[in-house]
Amino acid sequence: MPDALCRLYDELNDSVFTVCLDVGHCFLHGVDPATAIRTLGHRLVKGCLHIHDNMGVADEHTLPYYGKIEWESVMKALADIGYEGNFNYEASGFIKNVPQELRPDGLAFMARVGHYLVSRFEYYKKNR
Repeated sequence: MPDALCRLYDELNDSVFTVCLDVGHCFLHGVDPATAIRTLGHRLVKGCLHIHDNMGVADEHTLPYYGKIEWESVMKALADIGYEGNFNYEASGFIKNVPQELRPDGLAFMARVGHYLVSRFEYYKKNR
């Protein structure tokens, strides 16, 4: 999957295009997200990410740390390639069944997890 995306991006050879890597879908299809990030390398630096987790069986679109993705290795890989793009949550599966009265707390927790991921990314950027 990452090799095919590299070929597609390289063949397009046009600055109007970027790469969007779906971390959860990589894992779901048996591809280590950190390996995919390193394979994409410079192609992903100004791209974007879909951030969500799963157990490797179904596409749960849940919050990071609620599945089996190794988020430390993902954040380190992003720092290693000098990633400059966006972190886009695709974790609606975490909040969809939460009662309306609890959603503000659930959304605040989702934000805390996102800030934590970014802090880990920043740590690895400073300590390369």
